[in-house]
Amino acid sequence: MKYIKSFKIFESNEEDIKSDVNDILIDLIDDKARINVDFFKGSFQGKDLLDITIYFDNMYNDGIDVSKYKDNIIHLLSYVGEDGLGFEFSELSIGSDEDYDIICPECGSEDIEYGEQDYYKNGAIMNTCNVCGHKEQEDSFLHKNNKLKKFEEVKEFFSKPNGYEVSSVTFEFIKK
Repeated sequence: MKYIKSFKIFESNEEDIKSDVNDILIDLIDDKARINVDFFKGSFQGKDLLDITIYFDNMYNDGIDVSKYKDNIIHLLSYVGEDGLGFEFSELSIGSDEDYDIICPECGSEDIEYGEQDYYKNGAIMNTCNVCGHKEQEDSFLHKNNKLKKFEEVKEFFSKPNGYEVSSVTFEFIKK
């Protein structure tokens, strides 16, 4: 079954949204992906954030063809976006088991101390730069090549047949 529910335009609660996201991504769940939906009330300049992470680590050995899920992703973006829940796409962070650069977004240093989960920051894992002392959520330290900020780049990423060694993708949305 491709989609169980269509999206609702009226206000939804967090459990309804989690259920709808899981319904939209049912093809990925059927293929053993894990889905995590997190809400951060007022955490970005007083606006709500919605993070949706898809973990592919149970699904592949030598890479995964993410283009197989293009229709699910387009439906997800429509559901969460302006025509649905009213969130604006912010960025897509791509996690990989391959080596990729972890750098400080402030000074460019690769000398990063990996942090523990910080329950005072909505359960986020906080990393710290050992050079300038900058402390932020772990995905902020990914090299720019591991983040897509434009909607068209995301569509392109999920449109091309590929064998990326992608372990996860995290969509970040900001409430308008």
